[in-house]
Amino acid sequence: LMNLASLKTIGFEEYTVLFRMLECLILKHCPCLNSIASSSVSFTYLTNLEVSNCNKLSYLLTPPTAKSLVQLTTMKVIQCESMKTIVFESEQEKTELNIIFRQLKEIELEALHELKCFCGSYCCAIEFPSLEKVVVSACSKMEGFTFSEQANKTPNLRQICVRRGKEEERLYWVRDLNATIRSLYKIRVSIY
Repeated sequence: LMNLASLKTIGFEEYTVLFRMLECLILKHCPCLNSIASSSVSFTYLTNLEVSNCNKLSYLLTPPTAKSLVQLTTMKVIQCESMKTIVFESEQEKTELNIIFRQLKEIELEALHELKCFCGSYCCAIEFPSLEKVVVSACSKMEGFTFSEQANKTPNLRQICVRRGKEEERLYWVRDLNATIRSLYKIRVSIY
């Protein structure tokens, strides 16, 4: 879905069987879009999720929807001005949940100036058993990858790529994914 200036919601809830089979979802230049899907929507077959220039989105997914992304391999979120967290848990949904992105190999977070973390829940444990690449660029408010004290399991990830402009890339790693993002935030490295 591209260049839909007045689109506010997509309506996945009305066609759950159809959208459950969706393999690729690309949303670009939908400035009024404020929600992708409710917690009841499942994207079991989705492998690629790309969202850019959707400036009213403050979060991308709820924990139940994130948990359904068992086939997702690539996630890119770029230039969404209001994005505060990728996975957001409302007050009504607070529950301990283990989210496993089994197939996710790559995450790219770029020019998300309000982004504080990937997952804002204190109750969710997140695992990325296949994650190999994380790219972060121009995310000046990103304090950590998750707020949960539980370690993010990323057995294949050994570095975070930080981009500064189009040319310069640096690689960082401190113990684990969350510790690396927190360290970069403290020293205000070039992801800011």
